[in-house]
Amino acid sequence: MKRFSATVFFCAAALAAAEPVAVDGVPLAEGASGRGWSFRDGVLVLRGADGATFSGAATNGEVRLSAAASSRISVSNLVVSAPESGRCALEIAKGAELAFVAAGTNSFASGPDRAGIEVPPGAALRVFGGTAGAGGARAEVAARGGASAAGVGGHGGFGDGGGCGEVSVSGNVDLVSDGGSNGAGIGGGWGGSGGAVSARTGAGIVARGGWNAPGIGGGRDGEPGSLSVSLGRVEATGGASAPGISASVALDGGFVLATAGKGGSSTPDLKLPENDPRGLVVTAGTLSAVPERVSGHACAPDGTPLLPVSVPLGASPLDELAEAAGIDLSGAEKDEFGNVVVWLPPSVASLRIGNDVFQIRETPPPAGVTVNGADAATGGGPGWVWKDGEIALSGPGPFRLGGRCRDGRARVAAIAEKCTVVLDGLSIDASRTDFPAFRVAPGSEAGIVLRGTNTLSSGKGCAGLQVEAGAAATFRSAADSGILSGGAGALFAFGGRQGAGIGGGFRQGAGKIRIVSGEIHAAGGDEAAGIGGGSWGDGADFEMEGGYASAVAGMDAAGIGGGKFRPAGPFKMSGGTAVPVGAEGVAAVGGGRDAPKPSTGDVVITGGNLAVGPGKVFPAPFRDGRAYTTRAGKKFERTALRRAVADVGVPGAALAVSGLAGYGTRDIRSSPSGKLVFWLANGDHEFSLGDGRRFATHVGPDVAGQIEFRPATGISVDGVDAAAGGGFAWHWDGAAIEFGGAGPFVISGTGTTSLFVPGGNKTEIVFSNLVVRAPAGVPAFRFGPGARATAVLEGRNLLVGGDGAGAVETGGKSRLKIVRGRGRASLELAAGAGAAGAVATGPDGTPGEITTGRGVESTAPRAGETAASIRFEARP
Repeated sequence: MKRFSATVFFCAAALAAAEPVAVDGVPLAEGASGRGWSFRDGVLVLRGADGATFSGAATNGEVRLSAAASSRISVSNLVVSAPESGRCALEIAKGAELAFVAAGTNSFASGPDRAGIEVPPGAALRVFGGTAGAGGARAEVAARGGASAAGVGGHGGFGDGGGCGEVSVSGNVDLVSDGGSNGAGIGGGWGGSGGAVSARTGAGIVARGGWNAPGIGGGRDGEPGSLSVSLGRVEATGGASAPGISASVALDGGFVLATAGKGGSSTPDLKLPENDPRGLVVTAGTLSAVPERVSGHACAPDGTPLLPVSVPLGASPLDELAEAAGIDLSGAEKDEFGNVVVWLPPSVASLRIGNDVFQIRETPPPAGVTVNGADAATGGGPGWVWKDGEIALSGPGPFRLGGRCRDGRARVAAIAEKCTVVLDGLSIDASRTDFPAFRVAPGSEAGIVLRGTNTLSSGKGCAGLQVEAGAAATFRSAADSGILSGGAGALFAFGGRQGAGIGGGFRQGAGKIRIVSGEIHAAGGDEAAGIGGGSWGDGADFEMEGGYASAVAGMDAAGIGGGKFRPAGPFKMSGGTAVPVGAEGVAAVGGGRDAPKPSTGDVVITGGNLAVGPGKVFPAPFRDGRAYTTRAGKKFERTALRRAVADVGVPGAALAVSGLAGYGTRDIRSSPSGKLVFWLANGDHEFSLGDGRRFATHVGPDVAGQIEFRPATGISVDGVDAAAGGGFAWHWDGAAIEFGGAGPFVISGTGTTSLFVPGGNKTEIVFSNLVVRAPAGVPAFRFGPGARATAVLEGRNLLVGGDGAGAVETGGKSRLKIVRGRGRASLELAAGAGAAGAVATGPDGTPGEITTGRGVESTAPRAGETAASIRFEARP
């Protein structure tokens, strides 16, 4: 393929096409029409035209083309110029596709604010090389846009120009396009986005941007577009202070030359979209740009990062370079000095071509940190690259990071939209730098798998593991990852001064942090949260489903939440163990010191062990009563939670916890003092440990002060263990179950306690397979003066007094009536060792009364006699 010259084709085309515009050789006349086309008021409208050939010249706007519907035509030495402001030489309607086969030399030029060939978003222009009228010679198509418009693409405007649709060129044809001031050569007008541009199968493109606009891409201030080249040739030159190409690029054979415009020494020749991990994908061929003037990421199709290198090839043939580098240089070219820009993996340090060795870059000493087994100093691998001390993870992974770096020379950045990162014995100390040891960039979502012990220490103003606003990180243990075996895995993250342990840096809020499993220890620097915001930084959107997390704040900050002066984000917990420690006088979960009110978002706790003291969660689920939140303009009620502590006596251990229906108990670990802290709604709650111990408590507005789980008694009242404490109707004081309500109460189980009906009360109690053994000196069932109780028998029941005490103690004028319930049942009253009898008189010396209902037989002694055991049998 010949190299393009800088010649502008408009004059040549005009000289070659002196005849008026004609269709199939017939000059146009007002009102003329044909198959799929019509001409009226100077506009040649195409509506499904197919096969017609257009030629001739119209240099003063007397003929303009408009593709109102998809059409396929031929052009042969056609010149159309519409210099008047607002007029377009060739425009394609949105939703339409115009395909034309070009022969000879053709040109299209428009007035201010209009593209030479206008292709809006949703429209397509397809240019093919042809042979009609040119004896097989290479065809040329030129386009020039008016002020602020593209040569081919979007219309102009004062910063609100149009974007570009799809532009493709293929075959034996060259497309040369010049943008007006602030308009791209091919792409957007001023402020308009770049479109999708392609050159295939021998086609050529020369695109020159107007002042402040790239050759290919968005117009001035516009979003970048895309360029795809397959065995084609592209030259793109930016206008003053603009890059040659501002677009993502896919190169599969061929040659692309990008050159920035004059006047901007720092302007890149090639500007790939920011945060695009595959901004340039090179399969074959080469993209020529000054290596130091390339902005963005490039990679091979498998994700291996590539860096541009200028090789002084001289007289040596290209195929020797291709063989030495192991790359396909189909369509590549040398520059006038014999240099070739090739894209090579960072691991390539030298090339041998013939007898010459070209040293591309110095081989750095090992970094100490490995990525999928390769030291970071090798420069890169599939989906990652090491540049300026940072290992940029731009692919999906998984990336397995290990090793140790003590000087922060190798740090980690997750920049892919989604990626999986395995921390496998990784240790990075960047505390003497100004950088984070590991950061998750905005727009990136990192799944972090923990294996072995990992340590991250960051520099001043940086979080130990920096999850920036707009980013997200999810932590899992290796055993829970589904991608590799291993134990729980642990991470120790230390923020630098004013940086969080995990979360934001100085004056930076945190993104979304989710803990599913694994062990995490995070410590913030001065004024920064353990997990959440850095100093003057908002807290994270925090969610915990399992695992263990300790979060220790620096001075004036929250354990989990905001840094100094800043509020926290939402806090959601459904499992696991969290141990947040706020600075003195600051919330464990909430905002930092002097944070605006409210100091935190919603606090939703549906499970887990949140081990903090009373009043350390703001606004507190600890607060009694109701919490209100406005959602969608409506007020709704949210159940308040209260802190309930269980002293299990096993310090710092993983515990198997079951029970607490509806409350998550995954990954529960006791505190160093052997306690568990649950946050529960009003009601009676029980849980069990793996060793068989059971605990119960009652939560409600009727409970004053500290709420504590007590070891379960084994005796339940209405299905709730007595240790829960009861409420107004019944109450357990740690020694006796007191029945103050009318009942009926269903009491069952086996345990050591006693039953008590206060004087004057009347109640009904269903004994259902109950065994009560009272403590020493205490009766199993005691009545106050005048108390009345009906005992309904179900199953087999036994009441045994403590040593020296009877089974039942009756007060003056009290009465116990024993009646049958469902089916056959029994009740045995047995005196404790050394007691006078099974039934004893109350302290006042006045005996009470025990009676039986119909169907109940007893072995009670006669009046004045005593018995160590009395049995009652109830038959249906």
